[in-house]
Amino acid sequence: LAVFEMTSVTPMTRYAEGLARVGVGPEGRRFYDVHVQADALHEKVAVSRLAGGLAATEPALAPDIAFGATALMAVERRFASHVLDRWAAGGTSLLASLPAVAPCPAG
Repeated sequence: LAVFEMTSVTPMTRYAEGLARVGVGPEGRRFYDVHVQADALHEKVAVSRLAGGLAATEPALAPDIAFGATALMAVERRFASHVLDRWAAGGTSLLASLPAVAPCPAG
């Protein structure tokens, strides 16, 4: 949780900016805009109270906390690279393509 809180401001900002680029108004971007502000505070809390608090209470866990954060970021980086590389190549990021489905009837 601490790592997600510490790294969420940038993607939330990008989501809001992307929505603005395609014409989504302020109400449609509100969720992301609010999270940009809130997550800036959450980032500091995550460092000092979540990760830092656990390390202060259980000093022997400090290496595990650092390893866990590093491992999570490595997995997230590999996942994002895989998805973006596949999309750039015009393919799916899934192991197998999903079967086509008929569109929902209007009404």
